Amino acid sequence: MRKDVLKIKDEIHQEFGQECFLFEESNPSLEKRLALWSKTDILLCSSLKDGLCIQVLEYVVCRKFANKFKDSCMICSEFAGCNEAMSGVLKYNPFSLDGFVKAMDQAMSLSSEDKKDKMELCYSYIKKNSLSKWAEDFLKDLKLAYKPVNTTYYLGINFDRKSGRNNRLI
Repeated sequence: MRKDVLKIKDEIHQEFGQECFLFEESNPSLEKRLALWSKTDILLCSSLKDGLCIQVLEYVVCRKFANKFKDSCMICSEFAGCNEAMSGVLKYNPFSLDGFVKAMDQAMSLSSEDKKDKMELCYSYIKKNSLSKWAEDFLKDLKLAYKPVNTTYYLGINFDRKSGRNNRLI
């Protein structure tokens, strides 16, 4: 698949020039990502399995501070972690080429006002839900889901805490 993607990238660069889009295979530093986000008008998140999807959050905050919401749009996989939480993103199924093409077409044809409105929706979510609040809520949910176990296993011995009895497992 990587070979096919690189071939398509080369064909696009030959037909439209190197500046039409940047392609990079790496895990860039925060400084480099923020520089990219400040210049990127459309962010594509094609993740198939993701938890928090930090890049999308970084993009929104970076574009807010650069005052470029009217030029910004995000397209996110329906499997991305931020998909349900952020209502301002355009959603697509990464297994559907037609769905991707429609989402990309929609992103490029949105008016500046629509782009700004969608990005404001995303930013309002981020303002209300910081990373520390997300972690705190996660730990609260984990605590609510925890069910204490009344039985302890130690060296093959089953110890029932309520009755105080030992039962050998073997």
